[in-house]
Amino acid sequence: MTGHNPATEFKFRYVIDIEVDGSAIARILKTPDANSNNCTFNLSSVLYGQLTPDADGDGGESIMTYPAASGAGLIFDLPAAGTECIEVTIKIGRSYATSASGAVSVSANEDNETLYIFNGVIQYNNENTISDIYYNLASSDNLLSNRARQTFLWDRRAPYSINNNAILIPIYPNAYYTLSFINDDGTYASGHLIEKIAYAIYDAAGLVYQNIFNVSAASGAATPGGAVAANQKIVRTAAGPANLDKVSSGLIASPPSAVTDWIFYKIQFLDASNNPVSREYAFINRETAGGNVHNNCGKYTKYQIAWFNDRGGWDYFDGFDLVDIKQWKIERKKWQRTPIEQESAYKAHHIKNSQIEKGSAIILRTHWLQPGESRMLHYMLSSPICYLIELSSGAVTPVIFSESSFNQTLEYGLKMESLTVTAEIAYKENLPTL
Repeated sequence: MTGHNPATEFKFRYVIDIEVDGSAIARILKTPDANSNNCTFNLSSVLYGQLTPDADGDGGESIMTYPAASGAGLIFDLPAAGTECIEVTIKIGRSYATSASGAVSVSANEDNETLYIFNGVIQYNNENTISDIYYNLASSDNLLSNRARQTFLWDRRAPYSINNNAILIPIYPNAYYTLSFINDDGTYASGHLIEKIAYAIYDAAGLVYQNIFNVSAASGAATPGGAVAANQKIVRTAAGPANLDKVSSGLIASPPSAVTDWIFYKIQFLDASNNPVSREYAFINRETAGGNVHNNCGKYTKYQIAWFNDRGGWDYFDGFDLVDIKQWKIERKKWQRTPIEQESAYKAHHIKNSQIEKGSAIILRTHWLQPGESRMLHYMLSSPICYLIELSSGAVTPVIFSESSFNQTLEYGLKMESLTVTAEIAYKENLPTL
């Protein structure tokens, strides 16, 4: 900021008013920088904590399992207002007196600027432009996800025209998955506007069904545009087989549950002219595709972990086996009375049983991890917000990982060959915000 005139403005301060989604949250009075009449300031410390991940999807159902089985069942979903994207208005003014002994007057909002902060977290590093990170087909491996193009490599990854640059996601047929993207008219990603989504599903004989849907209010998201509300600038897409099975609005005539022994399906984002603006996301059926995709022999309950990643979306992993092991922990609390004189049988008289604390945990173990899966699961272990999904029931439980252990292969860098985690139940209201 600039504009201070030392000759006429005494006791000078720049007045910085900050609003989030139309509500004032802070006023900062800032002196000019040293040896300057201008001023610089950093918003991050003020806005840190204003962004929170939204765990609720369509109809208040968990984002991990939306859209709701009842209701519109649209393919897109918008976060709640004030969560994953916020509108920040910065109003700049001045505070000064006209003489060295005069009273100070405030002239606020002489200029203002509006910006949007999104991705669920404040980024501390700049990884190129947003269009490069989230949209551009040539340079991006993902949307709002840490799942990169080579997270999973499949020995049969190119049947029926799966693109060689596709992102392959092995998944159980009753598992969940959502993809998130920025819904904007070019403010952040000029020339890479997402306006459509393509869906195609295949069985052993080839293509079964395909369709293209518009990103619009009719499909659950506002038509892309810079004037949309802040919570409409991030859109979540039903992408997992269990999610697509709940889309009841007629957008998908053949969801995975309607195709016998489907092998995989593809989802890709397009512009208005049907040009791709993302890589293909190919979801591979662990139970029918063959090759190294089936990690569970069917003896144990299948679980999936969903976690809020550092790009502002949700990532998922269901490649666990031996997951129906429940570790019970019972701890008996005791109280102790301070002895006031020498006595015999000290423990019997002075240490008494009190309340009992009882809890359980589920141990999750991967069978074998590819290098890309290993890298992605490091994000899972460091995420402060994780959920456990029991695939047989769809029940979603917030968890914390109290313990983790893995075998590390050093010749290829930081690679976990297998991973074992202990998931203990958390409480949603106590999960940290970002």
